[in-house]
Amino acid sequence: MMPCVLCDASHPHSRMRRTSYPRLHWCTCDWLGRAHNSQILCLKNSCRCHRLCILQFGQLPSVNPGPQSSEEAEAFPPLSLALSLSPPPSPFLPRPPPSLQRHLAFEQPQSSYLLTFYPTRRGRERERRERTVMFPLRVPIFAVLVSLTVGQYDDYDYQPASQYGPSSANCAQECECPINFPTAMYCDSRNLKFVPIVPSGIKYLYLQNNLIEEIKAGVFDNVTAELRWLVLDHNQITNEKVAKGTIDKLTGLHKILFSFNKLTEAVIPPSMSLDELKMMNNQLSKFPAGSLAGMQNLTSVHLQNNELTSKALNGVFKGLNKLVAIDLTNNKLKKLPSGMPSSLETFYGDHNGISSIAAGDLKELPKLAYLRLAYNQMTDAGIPAGVFNVTSLIELDLSYNKLQSIPEINEQLEHLYLQVNEINKFNLENICKFSGPLNYSRLKHLRLDGNNITHADLPHDSSNCLRQASDIIFD
Repeated sequence: MMPCVLCDASHPHSRMRRTSYPRLHWCTCDWLGRAHNSQILCLKNSCRCHRLCILQFGQLPSVNPGPQSSEEAEAFPPLSLALSLSPPPSPFLPRPPPSLQRHLAFEQPQSSYLLTFYPTRRGRERERRERTVMFPLRVPIFAVLVSLTVGQYDDYDYQPASQYGPSSANCAQECECPINFPTAMYCDSRNLKFVPIVPSGIKYLYLQNNLIEEIKAGVFDNVTAELRWLVLDHNQITNEKVAKGTIDKLTGLHKILFSFNKLTEAVIPPSMSLDELKMMNNQLSKFPAGSLAGMQNLTSVHLQNNELTSKALNGVFKGLNKLVAIDLTNNKLKKLPSGMPSSLETFYGDHNGISSIAAGDLKELPKLAYLRLAYNQMTDAGIPAGVFNVTSLIELDLSYNKLQSIPEINEQLEHLYLQVNEINKFNLENICKFSGPLNYSRLKHLRLDGNNITHADLPHDSSNCLRQASDIIFD
């Protein structure tokens, strides 16, 4: 019996066929004309002889593989294989370097074996040539593939299928409706300039990355109560081109993703089932009063990178008892919107013009855990005493403001970001009222870089108060 090293996928007497395992192939070799055929199960979609191979013959006694690497364990699940020992490589074959040897141990009652398969000179030379030719091409090819795939669906909680397969008959001509997912209609990235008429039965509609400028009347008439997801990101839609009787008739919608368009006023469907609203990167300056009223399933609202003011949002979120996250980053807020629900856990208001916080703003938010107000205009005068001293807060970001002192915080706070302010004194009493065995700050991260204090300004008795701090960053 010839050793596995002579079975090579490029050999004229070798044939390959796929197995049910995506990374494995069977390589059938007739051993250079010998009468007995064999099959070799090869790793890495290749039967090149420097790969690990398991020989399978007839009805030989079954043995179990010994210890395997993680790669081998993934490729070869626990199976009962009929294995045969190969004779050692022919003496005229050069011995390879240790890095190219592959070993696999097998055990039988009263005996054990170690199989070692060596690469042929021909196999090594071919792979060396392939590396020489392909290496200059690998980087540009990889860059092209990454540019085509990364970032297109970052804002979505789904991953569109790479292959849709045959399309269902119940589908718009411009789109695809996979037979194995007949309730979804994929119309994305097709240079469409209008929304096609949606047939009945469609629940998930993907229209992102097109050139759509308008939504004509009647396109949703067949799915007013059925449609669950509507994705319109990365188009050119304006409010004037959204016809009446379209989105305002979608009573069963769960998610509307309407980002990267040209809206100046929020377009809200009248669905009490709505749980996610995303209208980022538009030109929103208006939000219809009462448009979210009664939406008790709404959990997250993302309105960052618009032109919304505090006045435009006052009372908009009132009574939404399941709303846990609001993102208003990069708008035109001067203060926190009034009427935010008591269920709120996360509020992002970075990159606005917020200069002050009212004394009772956070008392109305007993579950608020993450508050980010970086890149605003806050000063000490605009922060009432104890406004941030709430037990629910875990993270507070006040970086890139105009504070001159460390604000009073609660001992339960774990992350405090105050970098790039005008702080000139370390107010330890604002972090710990007093220190003791059970009274100390839970702060883990404190950033004070970009201020007017250094590590030398840290009080000598701060170690007891800040016993859990893993990093305190000064300049």
